[in-house]
Amino acid sequence: MNMIEKYKIPVSPFEDSEVKEVLDFADIPLLYIEADSIGKLYLNYLDKFADDNLEQRFVIPISDGRLNALKKGSISVGEAFCHPETPLIFLTHVSQLDGRIKEIYLLPDDVFQTLNSVSTEYFLSIEAESAPESKIVKGKKLLVEVEAFVEEQKSLFNAEEVFMALKVIHLMQDRLQVAFK
Repeated sequence: MNMIEKYKIPVSPFEDSEVKEVLDFADIPLLYIEADSIGKLYLNYLDKFADDNLEQRFVIPISDGRLNALKKGSISVGEAFCHPETPLIFLTHVSQLDGRIKEIYLLPDDVFQTLNSVSTEYFLSIEAESAPESKIVKGKKLLVEVEAFVEEQKSLFNAEEVFMALKVIHLMQDRLQVAFK
């Protein structure tokens, strides 16, 4: 890590950033989109665990067009990091305990590429379903899970609460059916 020490910056532009969309998840978010306080989008990738409870992440600015190409599979995640839209890439060390950035580096592309471990074969798995159909499927699954939860836990609720909860669930299921026929 000594070779990047001179690229350390004292202030993080991500202090007020907000995760907008998780693109890949396996126990923890591997890849997500975040936006800073002025709405600029960044692609954030978990590279590795630098130490116990410390994630090393690569972060690049990304345009809406490039993000759409990534989601459609026109480019891989690796290609996005191999050929970023800007000549500078952020490398962050983030605490898993509190989610705060402990160290941040602003690396020139040539230095970053020596550290870049993102595979050019890493494409997002976007379902073949259209967006509305995907939302219907997700909505139905969620409602089935909520209904099962209510049924399993009905001893914790009075009969009227259980009846109303199930009624709302069934109403929502009916609306999903009608809305997308």
